[in-house]
Amino acid sequence: MKVARCLILLFVFIWIIHNIPFMIYYDYVISATTGQVTCINTNTIFQQYVSYGTAFVIGKVIPICITFVFGLLAYHNVQQLGYRTVPLIRRELDKQLTVMILVLIVFAFFTNMPYIIVTILLAIPEFSQDPVLSAQVQFANLMAIYIVYIYFASPFYIYVCVSNRFRRQLIHVSFEIFLNRWQPGRMAINQVMPQA
Repeated sequence: MKVARCLILLFVFIWIIHNIPFMIYYDYVISATTGQVTCINTNTIFQQYVSYGTAFVIGKVIPICITFVFGLLAYHNVQQLGYRTVPLIRRELDKQLTVMILVLIVFAFFTNMPYIIVTILLAIPEFSQDPVLSAQVQFANLMAIYIVYIYFASPFYIYVCVSNRFRRQLIHVSFEIFLNRWQPGRMAINQVMPQA
């Protein structure tokens, strides 16, 4: 527990330090056209850091790399299962879990890659000069963001499709536990003959 607390405090400190420039470089600006007050970034270098450092590297590249590394470790684990003496049920559960993780990794790669590509395209100045090309890239950016949202909604459906045990557990919980809760209680038929 001591290590976990130290790690939590370390990461909280890192993220506080990371967010200090947001307090420095964001400022209230009155719009010349609408007259409304908005909070925007006032430093162009910090805007590039936010666009590419935070959203791109921290938000997409690092998670994909970490997922890929753990996918390789999971694949290596499956390769080593045959050499270990573990019960057969445990071995099958390990294989199912590894297949679920590997399918999720492939899905994560294909759903996050369009966003990464479009973000790289948005960094090229030639795309912002031509209005038609800029509109097409903005549309591609919007579609890439929708595809990224699919990634966050997909793990449940991937687990249901890939894992037989997960599917059985879902059916058991959904129909046998929760559905029976909402059915009216059955009354037993009176077995005693009433006396007149």
